[in-house]
Amino acid sequence: ELLVLKELEAFPEGEQNPGAPDFDRAQRLRGLEASYRCRLAERCGPSGKLGFLRGLDERRSQAQQALAACQSGPGRKVRACIITSMLFGSQLAQPSPELLAAFRASGIIHVLVVSGSQVALLLAFVLLVLRPLPGRPGRLLSGLLATLAVALYCLLCGAEAPVLRSALAGLVGLAALLTNRRGAPEQGLALAAFLMLVLDPLALFQISFQLSFAAVTGLVLLVPLVKVRAPWTFLKLTALTTVAAQLAVAPILAMTFHKLPLASLGANLLAVPLAACITLGSFALLPIALLSQPVGVWFSLPIGWLVDALVNTALWCAALPSAQLSVPSLPAWIGSAYFLFLLALVESATHKRQKTKSGRWSNALMPDPA
Repeated sequence: ELLVLKELEAFPEGEQNPGAPDFDRAQRLRGLEASYRCRLAERCGPSGKLGFLRGLDERRSQAQQALAACQSGPGRKVRACIITSMLFGSQLAQPSPELLAAFRASGIIHVLVVSGSQVALLLAFVLLVLRPLPGRPGRLLSGLLATLAVALYCLLCGAEAPVLRSALAGLVGLAALLTNRRGAPEQGLALAAFLMLVLDPLALFQISFQLSFAAVTGLVLLVPLVKVRAPWTFLKLTALTTVAAQLAVAPILAMTFHKLPLASLGANLLAVPLAACITLGSFALLPIALLSQPVGVWFSLPIGWLVDALVNTALWCAALPSAQLSVPSLPAWIGSAYFLFLLALVESATHKRQKTKSGRWSNALMPDPA
C-alpha cells in the first residue's frame, strides 16, 4: 500500500523502574530498534494487494463496523474493541493502553487473542452442519470445506502465531479424524510448529511464537498428569490449565518483561467462562449484525453485560496489591535449567504412572494363587 501517514507518535520507551516491563528490550530481541503508532493513514495510490486479500480486508472491516454499531450505552467503544479483538485478533481494534495493562497484570491477556477455542468452535460448527453428507465422499467434502473455512478465518485474523498454531494443529487433528487415525497431541503440536518455522524460520525468535507454543506445550504435558474428579470439574480444569500454562511461560515472561502475574489463577477462573460465552455469542451476533442492526442491538445486550464483567474482572484483579511479582533480569541458562527440570519432573511422573498402570494389569491378569 502507498500511504500518507499523519501525526506519527513515537512508541513509549521501556519503563525504567526496577522490575517493570521493559518493552524496549523486548523489541530489540525481535530485531526492532524503533516503532511508531500511526493515528491516521490515507491511501494516495493504487493498492498493491491481490484482489482476494483486499476483499478480505474489506469484509473484516465491515464485520468490525457491524459489531461496533450494535453496541450501545456507556462503554460501547470498549465493548466493541473487546469483541473484535476476541473474534479477529487484537490488531484490528485494541483497547486503551490502561485496559491492556490491566489484562496483562491479571494474567488474562490471552482471552483477547484468537487461539484454539475459536478455531475449535469453527471446526465443530462446520462439521456439524455438514454431518448429514453420506459416505466417504461426504466426509471428504466436509473435511475440505472445514479446511477452507479455517484457512479463510486464519487470513481474516491476520495469520499471527496463536491463530496459525491453532489452525495448523486443528487441521492435523481433522486429518486424523477423517482418516480414522489416532495420535498424541504433542505430535500435532510439533507438526504445527515445524510447518510454521518452514514458512517463517525467524518466528522462532518472536515472543508471540515462544509464549504460544510454550503455553500449549505446558497444557499437553502437565494437565494429563493430574486426575480431575467431580464435583466442580470445570473449575478444577480451569485452575489446572491456568497453572500448567503459567509454569510453562514463567521463564519467558520473567526474562522478557520482568513480571510474573500472581493473580492469574483467580482471574482465569472468572475470565475463561466469560470469554467462552462472549465468543459463542459474538459468532452468533455477527450474521445478525450484518443483516439487521436494530435486531443486533437487542441481541448484543447480554453479550455487552458479559464483556463488562470481563473488563471488571481484569481491573479488579490488576488492582490487587500483589497482582504482579517483579523479578530482576535473569540469564538465559536459568531459563534453560528451569525447562530441563520441568521436563524431568514430567518424565518421572509419566514413568511412575505407566509403571503403576502396568502393575495393575499384571495383578488383574495373574491373580494371587492364595
